[in-house]
Amino acid sequence: MRTTPEKVRAHVRALHRSSRPIDDEEIDALLGIRSRESKIDPIELIVEHGPGLIDRYDGTPYETVREALHRLAPRRGDVLYDLGCGYGRVVLWGALVSGARFRGIELVPQRLRPAMRAKARLGLDNLELHQGNVLSSRFDDGNLFFLFDPFFDDVLRRVGRSLARIARDHPIRIASLWIHDYFRRRRWLREIRDAHSNGDPYALRLFASQ
Repeated sequence: MRTTPEKVRAHVRALHRSSRPIDDEEIDALLGIRSRESKIDPIELIVEHGPGLIDRYDGTPYETVREALHRLAPRRGDVLYDLGCGYGRVVLWGALVSGARFRGIELVPQRLRPAMRAKARLGLDNLELHQGNVLSSRFDDGNLFFLFDPFFDDVLRRVGRSLARIARDHPIRIASLWIHDYFRRRRWLREIRDAHSNGDPYALRLFASQ
C-alpha cells in the first residue's frame, strides 16, 4: 500500500507524542532519506571541501531528535536551524510535527539531496534546506539551534562567534550533542537544567543566551 504524506505525518506525530522506541532505519525509509554514506568517497569530499570542514557522518538518533524538539519546544514564529544537518533528520521531523519554521544547512550535496526530495514529496512548506558552507551562510534569523558535533574546533569557534552576535540581537536557545563543553565555557550562555537533565556526559544539553 502506498505511503501518503498524510500517513507519514500522522505516524511521525504519533511517535512524537509517545515515548516508544524508534527504529532509525524504519523512519529513514519512511521519509525516503536512507543514508548513502557507503557511496560517498571521503577522500573526494576532503579534496573538494578541505580537511578542515569534512568529518565522519553520524546521524542523530530519532529518539534524540524527539527529545531535542520536546525540550526546545518550537512554536509558530520560531525559526530552528540544524547547522550541519546531514540527511535532514532533525528538520524533516520538526517540520512534520510543528508549525515553526525549520532550516538546515549542509556542506555535502550528496547528503542534502535526499532531504530535498523528501521535503518536496511531503509538501513541507515550513522547511528550507541550504547546501553550502556554514561559515558563509546566514542564520541570523534563527532563535533555536541544533548542533550534533558537526564541526572541527576552528570552525566551531567561528560558528560560536556568529551565534554570540545573534544572541546580542535576540534571545536564542541551543540544543547540543557532544560539544556542550564548548557552550558551557561561553559566558553569554547558561545551561538549562530541566527534568530531562542527567549526568550522562554524552546526553543532549540545552543552553540559552543570558
